[in-house]
Amino acid sequence: MSIVVAIAETHEKRRQQQILRFPILKSTMMQAELQDNEDISPPRNRFAPPEDESMWQMPHDRPEYLPYIVSLMNFFHSPIPKFTKQTEFTRSQLLAINPTVIKRWLSIEAYGKEEYDPDVDEPKSKRANSLKFAKKAVSYFMPNKPKWMNGVGNPTKHEFVTKVINDVLKAEARQRGKETQTKRPLTVKEFEKTLEIFRKSNNWADQILYPTMCLWQYTLIGRNDDVRQFKVNNLKGHLSFDFALMTKVRWSNLVGNYASRNTYENS
Repeated sequence: MSIVVAIAETHEKRRQQQILRFPILKSTMMQAELQDNEDISPPRNRFAPPEDESMWQMPHDRPEYLPYIVSLMNFFHSPIPKFTKQTEFTRSQLLAINPTVIKRWLSIEAYGKEEYDPDVDEPKSKRANSLKFAKKAVSYFMPNKPKWMNGVGNPTKHEFVTKVINDVLKAEARQRGKETQTKRPLTVKEFEKTLEIFRKSNNWADQILYPTMCLWQYTLIGRNDDVRQFKVNNLKGHLSFDFALMTKVRWSNLVGNYASRNTYENS
């Protein structure tokens, strides 16, 4: 029995090596996986109604999406040399993408491998929000926009793709995913620690200038712009309260684009 298991494992290992070495075989295997899981038979024209290739142009008005489609196409086609952001993908090339391709690409992005076990593997490379944006970016370039059905449509809208993102979400909820990089306000202890680190420096800017700017911003409940535009002669004694100071807060040009550039009194 163990000999049979060993032969089966060897055969599977060789099959995976062939998939990695030959992109055409890899594409064929992805199509086969899609059919096995969905139990469907693609129609003769399995992509989209025929259109004149020369009449279709790859969109370019969202340059922030380009790195994602380039990454996906490099994964699927394994070209030498690799595709770049200057590559013009044809409609036929984009229509060759199916849900299994995107599923495996997102799996590599999050888990570092095409096949993963959500109960064992941890998505330490990408968070679910990053995968959602990648999915949105790829969807933008797909010639067909409707939901994927019977081998035709937008492959990013298939449940295969959604499942990868949901698996990453569950891992994050269980503290098994990548640490969040979301910005948040400093806590009081973090603010005090920042001042402490600055003041330990022997550099004048670190020891005096930056702590002063931090405290000034904190006191004014202001922005970095408010501190950067501050001038020494803006600070004066308060006319009514001898224990208080009065200052002008000068808006930067960035804020001035949305509001009046007049200064206002803040006491």
